[in-house]
Amino acid sequence: MGVAVDSFVMAIEIAGSVAVLALILSLITRLRTEPRKRGVFGRLPLLLPAVTFVISLIIVGQLGILPMAEYKGANYIGEAATSGDRFTFNVHESNVVYSENVELTMEKYLIPGESIINTIDFYLLGSLVETVYVNLASTGVEDMVTEQRLLDLDPGQYEVRIHNTFYRDGIPDVLNHWVEFALLQSMQSSFLPQLEIWSTIQFGVNIGCFFLILGGVCIGDSSRPRHVDERISEEPQTDYGDGSPEYGKGC
Repeated sequence: MGVAVDSFVMAIEIAGSVAVLALILSLITRLRTEPRKRGVFGRLPLLLPAVTFVISLIIVGQLGILPMAEYKGANYIGEAATSGDRFTFNVHESNVVYSENVELTMEKYLIPGESIINTIDFYLLGSLVETVYVNLASTGVEDMVTEQRLLDLDPGQYEVRIHNTFYRDGIPDVLNHWVEFALLQSMQSSFLPQLEIWSTIQFGVNIGCFFLILGGVCIGDSSRPRHVDERISEEPQTDYGDGSPEYGKGC
């Protein structure tokens, strides 16, 4: 069915189970309470299950237990780096979402006679696990020189350290020079349609939750029983002493 649909079914099953328990509790409380003493949830028996269902959906989505939780957004960093700069990059598990390799891209605008040698060190848990050397040299004309590498890195949070040396006509330059640096762990092409399906499902669920809450508010006794004391207004009576009141005269 796909990751998006599987996540939707899982979320509905969990939230639905909690809502059914809330419904049973709401009905038992309603039956055991006199109409005059019922609170909001007693007068509106479907409101508590509706609210519980919506809250459960939110909690399930935040717990990270759904299959879609493997998606953590675009895994990319891009910086203008100079020698000595450090960056943090997370490599995710390559299951249904992300690809196995990380793409390293470095580029710099160079004129004839210029070159820059880059050393990129990858540290995991404080230990050096990978070193990549990238040499960018002028092609003979003023142009942007680009180099790409595919890296096979284990999942984890890496500290990336960059060191480079700039050369002009073979002579090292003591000044720092920036270079465009980027790391990308792309998403698998088969997962991209799941993002669209998941967005559609989320939109539908939001609308459904609105009408569910609305239904919980509308179904039931919306207000407490009212007891209206009717007062009978009588016209003033005047007693003239013969025991028979005269009507129609008053203030």
